[in-house]
Amino acid sequence: MPIPPLALDATVPVLVFKIGRYILHHGTVGIVRSLVRLGVPVYAVVEDRFAPVAMSRYTAGAFVWETRGLDAEPLLAGLATIGDRLGRPTILVPTDDSAAAFIAEHADLLEKWFLFPRLPRELPRQLGNKKDLYFLCKRAAVPHPEAAFPYSTGDVYDFIERARFPLVVKAAEAWRLPQGARSVSIANTPRELIAIYRQAESSESPNLMCQEYIPQACAEDWIFHGYSNPQTGCLVAFTGKKLRSCPPFAGPTTLGVPVANEPLGQQTERLLKAITQASWTSIIAWTNGMASTSSSTSTRGSARFPDVRGSRRRRRGASAASGPHGKERWPITGRGRPHLHCGAL
Repeated sequence: MPIPPLALDATVPVLVFKIGRYILHHGTVGIVRSLVRLGVPVYAVVEDRFAPVAMSRYTAGAFVWETRGLDAEPLLAGLATIGDRLGRPTILVPTDDSAAAFIAEHADLLEKWFLFPRLPRELPRQLGNKKDLYFLCKRAAVPHPEAAFPYSTGDVYDFIERARFPLVVKAAEAWRLPQGARSVSIANTPRELIAIYRQAESSESPNLMCQEYIPQACAEDWIFHGYSNPQTGCLVAFTGKKLRSCPPFAGPTTLGVPVANEPLGQQTERLLKAITQASWTSIIAWTNGMASTSSSTSTRGSARFPDVRGSRRRRRGASAASGPHGKERWPITGRGRPHLHCGAL
């Protein structure tokens, strides 16, 4: 039976917002291309006027704005400037953990210009924190890789005494890492673990965690995308398999395929019930293909959840008055402030 086309309100535009610098972001391009094909004009915050989404012919406008490292005050001022320039209520879609947390924490101020689901103030930041997610999985009885959270170099040396290598080393909150530090690494030896810790950790604010490594020979990487809220439960769900990542075995997906995985879907729905939030949720699940030999609670074929990413979106949109090449053009000047760039494509 053919699926009827979506009936979208095309009178409200969308702004894709991020905090951080990642120019080659396929997710933003996917949002723009999908919504514009449905008649919804989409604007995007970018760090460079030559970023792919800024050059895309689908983008109504790109605000060139270096948001990385900005405090709340300049971020609010920049979004207020964008909101004033757009001149109408605009759906605000975050594409990273920092942006989602920022919107929830400043919702009362941002709602003057933007539309977004109202979430508990602390929820997005908790879900973006892998340490908090680890304990959420424990409380919800959802299988997960075992982890340790050292607070000092001494703790790392103590942990080495009982650890089994290799290990996955990652930041509980990736946005707090020093510039240039990797958010996920694999430590094959105690010496590598110490080196990673000294490079990326802050003694004033511990942020690194050591996580059980599931060998590639007996593991698969799975992805879950879905929408859930307390009223409807998990309204829609999709599962897929990661085939390639960058860097290999410890990075974002560069190639994946949709594959049905009912056990993963059921486990994820149980986790979403524990969260009980209204959000678009992307959960990356590492699944053991055989009985685990570690101390993990995972059993054959069960998923372990090391990461959750959420983005909030309402299915509405709008058409906008066009400038050259169909993109609106407004210069915005000032240090740390966004300006609208119009690409040629």
